[in-house]
Amino acid sequence: MRILHLLSQRPDATGSGVTLQHFVRSAYRHRIDSHLLAGVPLNFETPSTIQSFSEFSTVRFEEDLPFVIPGMSDAMPYPSIRFRDLSSRQLDQYISIFRDRLEHLQTIFQPDVIHSHHLWVLTSIATDVFKSIPVFSSSHGSDLRQFVNCPNIAEMILPKLRNVTGVFALTQAQKREIELLYGIPAERIHVVGAGYDDTIFTPLPDKTIRSASHEQPRPPRLLYAGKYSKAKGVPWLFDALNILAEHPWELHLAGGGEGREYDEIIQRALSMPGRIFDHGLLGQQSLADLMRICDVFILPSFYEGLPLVLLEALACGCRIVATGLPGVKELFGNLPAHIVRIVPVPRLMNSDQPVESDLPGFVSNIAAAIADLIRSQHAPEDSDDIACLLNRYTWAEVFKRVYSHYCRVTRGNPPQSPDFAESD
Repeated sequence: MRILHLLSQRPDATGSGVTLQHFVRSAYRHRIDSHLLAGVPLNFETPSTIQSFSEFSTVRFEEDLPFVIPGMSDAMPYPSIRFRDLSSRQLDQYISIFRDRLEHLQTIFQPDVIHSHHLWVLTSIATDVFKSIPVFSSSHGSDLRQFVNCPNIAEMILPKLRNVTGVFALTQAQKREIELLYGIPAERIHVVGAGYDDTIFTPLPDKTIRSASHEQPRPPRLLYAGKYSKAKGVPWLFDALNILAEHPWELHLAGGGEGREYDEIIQRALSMPGRIFDHGLLGQQSLADLMRICDVFILPSFYEGLPLVLLEALACGCRIVATGLPGVKELFGNLPAHIVRIVPVPRLMNSDQPVESDLPGFVSNIAAAIADLIRSQHAPEDSDDIACLLNRYTWAEVFKRVYSHYCRVTRGNPPQSPDFAESD
């Protein structure tokens, strides 16, 4: 089997890139030939985590195209332009260059399966180019936001997106949303989830919350990892910590961003020296090391598909405070309250802009959830529910689910595993 993997942006800086890299590596372990086409900035260097496992082709923005990468999220951790801000000429250029690359790869690589990331423009091009080859698409959630926020583009590409062989969804809630938005039949939408690297994200042997005391004279360590943006709720996390100013705590930030929102968040972090520490963008191993020494992981986001970072933090022994997004509730809603606290999401406009009058209550709820987990002196005991969740969402298990769908359309042999079960 020969798989052509497609991603319209950098394959190393967002959740979709992490997912793609693990699929490429998993395919390599199954002795599957892979080729990756990605959209990258001018001076991009191929990571060894890709180079060792797959052939690699690129569309280089600012060289092949006269503009920076259009981001699947409106706030990316590197220079980007929003899809809604592309001119008609720029969009035509974007479609043309990716079509040329795909037609070239059809000839030189001759794939058996196409696996494109995001139900968006690149996937629509792929279904048009590869009419006789199965085209699967992984939805990561940001594509659904673009579909709503860019109706002109959505209307143009929708007929071609409906030709996909299958869609890989993160959760049952996302499956229903895809069916409603795109009109793709439910039987072609497969819930496979997303995974975490269980060789990197592992706990310390004696992971416990350690509040300030004579034995451990340090404050509880809180952690946020992700884009520094309003859509991720970071400014309101700061507001919640202001409520807890009299409590001992320190907040660690890991991530990045661009533009005014990023600058404002950094300025707020700098205004609290000794309490907020910015680590910037971290690789997987460095992030895991940071998670292992932190006590509570906080994700106050207003929109997510299935945030991998919550699985990673949980695997490292962190307790969780997260907003009650559908994917979060579906995966984490049944875990013990002294491990996971889910905070109601404020009402939203345009998918990720909170209604102003809901924000005071939202901030108070975050503060209360953090305070409760800080005060908790229970060690995170072994839990069958936690172990079952983490075992199901390793990358090896997620890829088995994906690979089984490849095999159904190529007459290959699906992987055998006594623990494997369909998620549809």
